[in-house]
Amino acid sequence: MKKKILVVSLLAAGIVLLLASIVFTISAASSKNIIGGADWPTFCFVFYNEKRGLYSTLAFLGVCSIITSIIVGVKKKK
Repeated sequence: MKKKILVVSLLAAGIVLLLASIVFTISAASSKNIIGGADWPTFCFVFYNEKRGLYSTLAFLGVCSIITSIIVGVKKKK
């Protein structure tokens, strides 16, 4: 039972971190005053460089958390 709670909590934390990084990036990119609008290159620039890469780090930690939950879940079944 304890591993199931661990798997679910890691998965939930990973999803929250991933979605939070995307929402924060969209919010920061939309506030930029770019002639012609904020498109994909602006999104990528903000995602990797805004606040010293905070948004990309959050996304990386979210993906790591999701992968860890999958690994723990698979090991639980064996």
